[in-house]
Amino acid sequence: MMLENFIDVSEALRPGIFVLCLRGRVVFVGRATKLMMGSIVDHRYHDFPSWVPRVEFDQVLVRAVHPDRVKETYRALIRHYDPIHNRANSPHAEPVS
Repeated sequence: MMLENFIDVSEALRPGIFVLCLRGRVVFVGRATKLMMGSIVDHRYHDFPSWVPRVEFDQVLVRAVHPDRVKETYRALIRHYDPIHNRANSPHAEPVS
């Protein structure tokens, strides 16, 4: 089998930052101190109560970040993009402070 049409997702197996986008717009910035893959899947398939909206996304961007820099990178991206699902009134929001 040829591997020419495959993409490398190894970065998602490391600690770091992931960005969920919908139609080109950043809708959520997440962080993972172990591996990003599990956290990404949780946002698509997690069994939240029916009143909690899921994060709808059609693109995932990942960046491996040293665990010591995850928090500051996460904060900087949220401040820059102000994603709707990271805002204080969102059920998915985490404190940014």
